[in-house]
Amino acid sequence: MIRALKYIGALAVVLLPFNFALAQDASVSCTIDKNPVQQKARVNLTLKLTNCSPSGGNIPMPSIDGLRYLRGPAVSKQYQSVNFKSTSLLLYTYTYQVIANKDIEVPAIKLNTSEGILSSKPFKISVGEENDASKLGFTDVGAEMSISKRRVHLGEPVLVQYKMYCQYPKQEYQSDIPELEGFWKETLDPRDPNEKPRIRNINGIDYNEKIINEVVAFPQQTGEFKLDGFQYLGVVGYSRFNQKEVEGFSNPASIIVEPLPAGKPNDFLGTFENLQVEVKVNVDSVDVNQAFNFEVVYSGKGNLKLLREPAIEWASEFEVFDPEILDQINISPSGESGRRTYKYAVIPRAPGDYELPNIKYSYFDYNTDKYLSDVVAGGDISIHRGENEEGTTMYSPKSGVQVINHDIRHIATEHGHFAPYKENGSGTTSVLLLYLFGPLLAGVAFVARRRKTAEEKDSLGTRHKRALKVFNKSLNSCSNYTQLGEAIEVYLCSKLGCGRSSFTRASAAHKLSENLSIDEASAWDGLMKNCEMARYAPGTVEDLDLSISKARELSKGSDSRLKVANWSFVIVVILMSIPGLTLASGTHADYDQIFTSANAAYMNGDYEGAVELYSEIEKEYRCFELEYNLGNAHYKLENVGKAILHYERASLIDPLNDDLRANMLLADLRAIDKIEPLPGVGIDKMLAVLFAGKLYGVWCLLSLVTWTLGFSLIAIRLKWKDSVVSAFAKPSAAALLVLSIIFSVFFYYTHNRVLSSACGIVMEEKIDVMSTPGNNGVKLFHLHEGAKGCIISEDGGWTEIRLENGNVGWLPTDSLKRI
Repeated sequence: MIRALKYIGALAVVLLPFNFALAQDASVSCTIDKNPVQQKARVNLTLKLTNCSPSGGNIPMPSIDGLRYLRGPAVSKQYQSVNFKSTSLLLYTYTYQVIANKDIEVPAIKLNTSEGILSSKPFKISVGEENDASKLGFTDVGAEMSISKRRVHLGEPVLVQYKMYCQYPKQEYQSDIPELEGFWKETLDPRDPNEKPRIRNINGIDYNEKIINEVVAFPQQTGEFKLDGFQYLGVVGYSRFNQKEVEGFSNPASIIVEPLPAGKPNDFLGTFENLQVEVKVNVDSVDVNQAFNFEVVYSGKGNLKLLREPAIEWASEFEVFDPEILDQINISPSGESGRRTYKYAVIPRAPGDYELPNIKYSYFDYNTDKYLSDVVAGGDISIHRGENEEGTTMYSPKSGVQVINHDIRHIATEHGHFAPYKENGSGTTSVLLLYLFGPLLAGVAFVARRRKTAEEKDSLGTRHKRALKVFNKSLNSCSNYTQLGEAIEVYLCSKLGCGRSSFTRASAAHKLSENLSIDEASAWDGLMKNCEMARYAPGTVEDLDLSISKARELSKGSDSRLKVANWSFVIVVILMSIPGLTLASGTHADYDQIFTSANAAYMNGDYEGAVELYSEIEKEYRCFELEYNLGNAHYKLENVGKAILHYERASLIDPLNDDLRANMLLADLRAIDKIEPLPGVGIDKMLAVLFAGKLYGVWCLLSLVTWTLGFSLIAIRLKWKDSVVSAFAKPSAAALLVLSIIFSVFFYYTHNRVLSSACGIVMEEKIDVMSTPGNNGVKLFHLHEGAKGCIISEDGGWTEIRLENGNVGWLPTDSLKRI
């Protein structure tokens, strides 16, 4: 027995390779679970890989025209062995939905497998008409899409219910609900799954009716809409052990949406039933800058969620925030009903009695099939000017910041440099002279360079110019007539332009008589004669010192006629005088005392006295602290326009000052007009910082330094051409001069921006802005004290301005003060 088992084992080992050898035929096939099929039916497509596997471990999803992919793949493996032939099967199953209305061609599907590229055979899927079975009526299971109204107006609600009918007590479904294109829909909450089903008799058979989904739809377009039936997939039966799978489609449906009748009124809101509008105001009187609530309440039936914000024209003295939307809306099978509230926070900025805006509205009532209109009165409110007590809350629409402490920050007790308010002649001259320093330096170097070059080319001329200096030096060291004669010979050769080899007493006397007077020429000849006589008869000549003295006097008189003026001294004197001119302009000590007195008046509560003293300085000078303190004093006196004017002037000098920005925020709260700027890239703010008045001296200094350094490098290159620095002087000088030009542009623009701003502040309590210069134009809008606008042009006594929101108009020039 044991020996038999050994033989069987050995035989199995021998046959095993043949067994696997017989399993080498690999293939790919494609099958479908049903054929023919109905439109929109679900089908399962299976790819079967025999004796092979996909490269990479997976295969791409087959894309087939006429089939819409739903899910998959579901992967399974099978192994078979028949007659010593083993077969491995790898199955990939995909679920699709039939979306074509004609036969579907399934092409050959090529796959890259472990056995190479293999492909399946193509085949055709026959597609029948949609819902052929449903035309025969319900069997044991059916579906219906129930529409409450088949003909409606635009915006009129329609209830759409998706129902299942079944003869079995146990039923579970999954459904694919199609989109309702052209409708706004609200889905109702699912019904209680334990709710007892309703019994409905259809064609003499009782069915359990179950609503699996329901929506309230609001048509947004007109025309006839065909609604596709929904597909269901479920399990039904009498018990857990007696069940079957079912699937199918409900019937399609159609809805005709009619347009609204002609003659749509103004202020139209939409289609509703019994729409009511109510206005609620929580107070009848408030103080200035105290908020109150204004509510607009819509109630009725219809798509209340589509109600847009009402178009309300508010008084310009009111600052109104975006409304808060409060919904109390219910969705039920009878439709959508409830209320929507728009709650506004309103802050009055000026005292007076105001009529709150009325709310006009109209709508189409789908119950009565006609338009309805009405007007709801907003009521009246009284605004009082109250005292701003400590801790009162204020709001800023520009920043969205809630300000708890609304008192301005303290004044500046120390001031910076008082800059002249108007052009100063001496200051301008000083700056121009400082700019001349560099070119003059380069000019001196250029002259020196030219002089050196000329000297190198004209050695005779050089000796001619230096002759007197050399002669006087030689006279100081003469100890005998021989040395004196040699010094006179060298001097006269240099002055007369002749060589010593050709020099003779006679030729020198002749040339001297041509250039000098007879007496001077004779005196020179007498000196030369004495020098010759001293060689042969020393005792017959006059004293050496006397001859040296005569020679010195003669050379001085002769050389002075040929002397060239030394302009270097003049240049040095001019350059040394520039700092004195610059330092000559200063601030009078009297204004320091006035500024101190004004600060004392402010701190003692005498704001009018402080304004008077500050204004006295402002007539001649301007600085940040002066404008800032003036703005504070006017704010205390409730001069909103003047406070904003001086704050804006201070902002031109130092826009990033924290105290100034805080006080400007509070001053803007006092202004009535809240003008929101147009959206932009913020370049204006960047330029305001770049050209701030406090950088005026910085740009001036940088311009002067780079300008002077540039010309200094030019001077170095001209004077010391062969030096190491000279190689870098040319490009460095060019770069410095370019920088100097840029800084000069900054300096010039900052100077003009501070002295003459292009914007102005309205000083009148209220002024009408016209469409043209003069009172004959159309009143476009009106502005209040403190409003800011950019000046475009002037015509007579009228000025054209542009507001930050883009509005343009004309107002009297005397109602506006330039920043």
